[in-house]
Amino acid sequence: MAFEPDIVVTSGDGSEFMMVVQTKWLEQDLSKAEAQLKAYMSAVRSRVGLLVTPNQSRIFRDRYLPFPAVSVEEVGRFDVSELFGSYSKEGGRNAALRFENEVQNWLESLSAHNVIDQLPVELRSAAESTIVPAISLGVIRAGHPRSTLSA
Repeated sequence: MAFEPDIVVTSGDGSEFMMVVQTKWLEQDLSKAEAQLKAYMSAVRSRVGLLVTPNQSRIFRDRYLPFPAVSVEEVGRFDVSELFGSYSKEGGRNAALRFENEVQNWLESLSAHNVIDQLPVELRSAAESTIVPAISLGVIRAGHPRSTLSA
């Protein structure tokens, strides 16, 4: 199956990708998810990428080097268990969808200063330099159709 991001931030007219986001409710195959996200970032020329699990967020930045394999670098890995940790204990078929929606809601809330100020210092610094510029210039959208599953 081809990679499809869960959340995208595009320019207002949808012609540019400002950020692509992959959520992983289960923390399995993260190296594969990371490789897919990086390849997708390079393909669509997205400057910022996020890989978010209930416990950790990885932020990536594309430096637009001529060699795609090394162009996308990891900005950092950040503990987000205080934000999303309750999802790691959830079960059921809808948990991944609820988590994806919660990550999108969190991204939408980052434009408010009181939300960004409550983040841990390291995450706040990285978010202010990568995530916030992307969302302030774009529109946050689901990366694919979301269908509610029955429990």
